[in-house]
Amino acid sequence: MTLNLTRAKTWYRKPESQISGMTSLTFFVIAFFGFFAILPTFRTIARLNKEIKDSRLVLEQMQTKITNLQTAQINYSQAVNDLPLINQLLPEREQLDELAWQLHYLAAGGGVTITNLSFGAYALVGPTSSQTTDWPVELTASGTYPALKDWLESLNQFNRLITLKDVNFSNKAGKLTATIKLTAAYLSGKGQ
Repeated sequence: MTLNLTRAKTWYRKPESQISGMTSLTFFVIAFFGFFAILPTFRTIARLNKEIKDSRLVLEQMQTKITNLQTAQINYSQAVNDLPLINQLLPEREQLDELAWQLHYLAAGGGVTITNLSFGAYALVGPTSSQTTDWPVELTASGTYPALKDWLESLNQFNRLITLKDVNFSNKAGKLTATIKLTAAYLSGKGQ
């Protein structure tokens, strides 16, 4: 073993060996410290790449939302003139007094007499969603068959969304009477 140690000392004393050893040690030290100096830079690059990808995804989603908002604005601008008609067709409250007045007005103009008009039960606590609710209405009208027929047909052009559920005709003492069940729609939740 001393022979190897002596040979190593002799070899290390040569200037070429010293330069070679110092060069190797210098490269090792530079590589070691360079790795730890560059490692935060690589982490920063990886983090910035992730942020760029996330930003691109957010930008794409924002572009989609902008496109959807522009489409909604175009649709709204096309429908804005029809909003009063839509609000009349599907009011935000029951508006039973107005419905009764309209039914009587149509009947009087066509030679029909409404003898009984009743509305379904009124709930003190109603639904809170913005869905439509059908309000039950039952009425009895009398008149001639052509007048009743024309009056029922005029309900199809009514300026409120109503649905005829049942119509029964009877002849009492030579007078034709129609018992009609219908529902009048309104938006529940908004007017309550």
